[in-house]
Amino acid sequence: MTDVEFFYAPMTCVVPPSKEYMPKSAWKECDVVENGVRKRVGELVYLKQDPNRHHEGKRIIVLRNSFKGYTGRIVSTSLDGTAVVELDANLRKERFKLMDLSYL
Repeated sequence: MTDVEFFYAPMTCVVPPSKEYMPKSAWKECDVVENGVRKRVGELVYLKQDPNRHHEGKRIIVLRNSFKGYTGRIVSTSLDGTAVVELDANLRKERFKLMDLSYL
């Protein structure tokens, strides 16, 4: 009779990205030189969360700019206070300051 070995693949848990789940930290690889020897090490970095994220998906109207009076939907936001808006008139995506927008 022969010996039978069973191999089990390690299980991994993958969380699909969503607006409810945002990781607080991540591992970043970086190079460190110690005593003339270059090493690749991992470093734990903390991720900034976009405080303007709650605006995504909202219907808006442009108050200032050359697109004044146009309506659209906020597609994404950034940390610097700007938003990418998909305009209804021409289905183009334009970047605006959040101060120049108002909810419908």
